[in-house]
Amino acid sequence: TRLSLSKYVYLNEYLPRLEAVVAASKAPVLKVTVVAETRRLVYKVFKNNYVEKLVLTGPCTFNLFLVMERLKEVVVNLDTSFLDNNNNNLEMLLCNYWKSRIDDRSLHRAGLCCVHIGSVYENCPNLERFMGVEIGSVSHKQSFNKWNTRVKKRFYEHYLQQGGSKEMKAWAKTRWFSRRPVVPKEIGYDRAFNWE
Repeated sequence: TRLSLSKYVYLNEYLPRLEAVVAASKAPVLKVTVVAETRRLVYKVFKNNYVEKLVLTGPCTFNLFLVMERLKEVVVNLDTSFLDNNNNNLEMLLCNYWKSRIDDRSLHRAGLCCVHIGSVYENCPNLERFMGVEIGSVSHKQSFNKWNTRVKKRFYEHYLQQGGSKEMKAWAKTRWFSRRPVVPKEIGYDRAFNWE
């Protein structure tokens, strides 16, 4: 999409079309590449009953929730390039997740960047791997807080393997979530907003 969609066009045309196209797919492997997008703090929902593997390339700020009962693996390739105001492609090796501090951008926030891992709780019961982290053995038949604690430990270990140096408490404060995300029930054209 263009980088400067109005709020109305973004919410009433782009977002419903994107969600509807993904919902209509019957492919077992779905690859989505986000070349350019207007940056908005709005969660997108990819809901599908056929996809078993999702390969997503996009920016840290893509804000995606997943509702895919057959999904087994999520591969996220974080796009490190962006277009400036003159449509020049610039390379950026830093994480540009929402409100991230400049001194905390050397490593991406696995589980938050591009796709929110919290959305898969009870929505993707067959998920085994997320960004290379094995989470299939963490049961969805426990409370969200217990599930989150177990998944958080695995992602913290992943962070340390990537070269991170923060203690777990400091890491969780800036690179994790504590509340269960609210996934919109309506998606696609059913979720169209009216902004007059």
